[in-house]
Amino acid sequence: MSGSDLKQDLKFGLAWFAGLYAYDLLTCTWAIRKAINKVKHDPTVTALVRDEILIYLARMLGAYLLMGLAAAGILGLARRAVDDAPRRVRWGLAAGVSAWLTLRGMILWPRMFIGVPGLEWYVAHVHPAAVTGLFLAAGLGWLLLRLAQGRARPARVLALLAAVGLASLADAQPPAARPRKNAGPNVLIVSFDALRPDHLKTFGYERDTAPALSRWLERSARIYDSAFTTLPRTWPAWNSILTGTEPLVHGKRESLPAPWSSRPRVPMITDVLKEAGYHTRFMTDDSRFSYMLPEHNFDVIEQPPVGIRAFALSRYQPYFRVFFTFLNGPLSGWRLVPTYRYNQAFGITWRPEAFAEHVADNIAEAAEHDRFFMAVHACMLHSPADRPWPYHLLYGMGDYRGGNRFKYRSTGSSLADGADVDSARLERMERKAEANAQNINLYDAGIAMVDLTWRRIERALDEGGLWDNTLVLVISDHGEDFLEEGLRYRYRGPNHGYHPWGIGQQHVLLAAAGPGFDPGRSGELRSLLDVSPTIARYLGLDFPAQGLPLQDELGGRRVLFGETGVSEKSYWDKRHKDYPFDKVYKRYRLDPETLRVYQDEDYDRPTAVAKDRWAFDDTFWLVEETLEPASRYSLFRWREDPTFTEELGQEYRGDFERLQSLLADRPRILDDGEVEAWRERRVQ
Repeated sequence: MSGSDLKQDLKFGLAWFAGLYAYDLLTCTWAIRKAINKVKHDPTVTALVRDEILIYLARMLGAYLLMGLAAAGILGLARRAVDDAPRRVRWGLAAGVSAWLTLRGMILWPRMFIGVPGLEWYVAHVHPAAVTGLFLAAGLGWLLLRLAQGRARPARVLALLAAVGLASLADAQPPAARPRKNAGPNVLIVSFDALRPDHLKTFGYERDTAPALSRWLERSARIYDSAFTTLPRTWPAWNSILTGTEPLVHGKRESLPAPWSSRPRVPMITDVLKEAGYHTRFMTDDSRFSYMLPEHNFDVIEQPPVGIRAFALSRYQPYFRVFFTFLNGPLSGWRLVPTYRYNQAFGITWRPEAFAEHVADNIAEAAEHDRFFMAVHACMLHSPADRPWPYHLLYGMGDYRGGNRFKYRSTGSSLADGADVDSARLERMERKAEANAQNINLYDAGIAMVDLTWRRIERALDEGGLWDNTLVLVISDHGEDFLEEGLRYRYRGPNHGYHPWGIGQQHVLLAAAGPGFDPGRSGELRSLLDVSPTIARYLGLDFPAQGLPLQDELGGRRVLFGETGVSEKSYWDKRHKDYPFDKVYKRYRLDPETLRVYQDEDYDRPTAVAKDRWAFDDTFWLVEETLEPASRYSLFRWREDPTFTEELGQEYRGDFERLQSLLADRPRILDDGEVEAWRERRVQ
């Protein structure tokens, strides 16, 4: 082999993948521009965002050039193995590999190829293994033909095949270690973002969306059928989980805290666990709006990189198709471009099986310690509900041709206004009904990814023999709201946290298994506030909180409270109390040191006093809309009317006034000096 041939291979490989990079970059320029403008505040912020995205693009270019170097090596091996014209070998391999990457990528990540004629039919009828098999058969056929003709060297052919096999492992996920049985006791929280219990067969859903999870719930867990979140947004809900207090008390009432005040203003269960000698660990697959930091007292935090890069790029994910089809894994691509490491925020190219294996590996690492507390928060159900292969084929979606074929599309409330409509508007409404049905299909397909994750966790606990000494709590942080019949309010969704109507976004999964918990069901009114007190009781630790341990039976009538997050005018009555900003994104700021996005603290008080609130007990649910000049209250029987279609305030005046009085007695903002007294006030 001459030096000239090596140089030609190197030039060809680098030029080949540089060309692929240029094409992918050109086709996603629009996404990059939108990402740069996502946080609009001042020229300094725009410059910081631009610089971060330029770093990302440089890393991506490095990944493509590395693929070009690998391609040059394989081209050299192919040219040495086969007696053929170098030019024909190079161009033949380039054409074949490029076609394979494209045809396989179209099935795995179809949203990156929107606009290709026949895409929907192709992804519904062709298996990615068939594409790979076809190209492998063509390549092997060519090699066998050359061997039969005496124009190939067997040893060098084997070396070529070995190199190709090694390259095929570029996106592999290493298998998790097997956990060991430790001394214990341990605690494992498994949280699934936006999981509605009523979309599980265990709770009467017609589809068996999560067979493994439903089987475990029915056979092994204590299920709390009437459990609710405190605020249907992830960051406030997790602060309630870890402190056992309401958002009013812990103070983290919106996503994206300021870098200098990321801790809640009351103690966390991790504080007492660290003092008691427990190893503490947190995992999530999405850190755009909710994440943990060392000051939250976790020894190990496994989460995607926190900061503006993922925040800006995730909504408008750049379509670097070759990277995601070839290097989308922890051994290669995620080292070169760490923004994508186990990052569900980039849902178009999400790999749920890789994250599930990563969770199992972390359970094994946690079990190396005598006692551990581990919390996992998996976000694959969250909007915009991108569904990679094969999940975009479930529930008959392969035959659907609407605009939300592969991700959610917002549907409006015209179906719910009860007005007379002409035939043209009726047709538009029917299309919205079809789009909403597809949104639900996408949601249920996401629950299949939940089930995949749970199966791997369950297997890890089985392998380590950890069920006997581990309290396992399976929860969701909030639900999700879909367009349903009979709604009496404005609707834009799917959504959560924007409005006070219906229990779909408030009702959460809460189940416990382990020492002290017999399998079965409880109808008691429960809350995410009860998680930390339950852990403290199980471990024999002192931890004052507003919540009540699940180990205790509730006596008397319990009343719980909730509130909305930052909302938008499209959800409100025209008289609703407004914010001092006209666009939601204008509340964002960017810290130049940490490059973390946060809500300007000057807006904390105005957003708090504009929140809608609610109070509810076992039977009644009272909604307070914060209107000008005075609030409006509405009462519902939530068990019989979960979408809040029939207002009953006049019919049940005594219950209306009782709950209204409780809400009226609650301040909208607590000063720091009032917090401790409220923290010790049990919600009961």
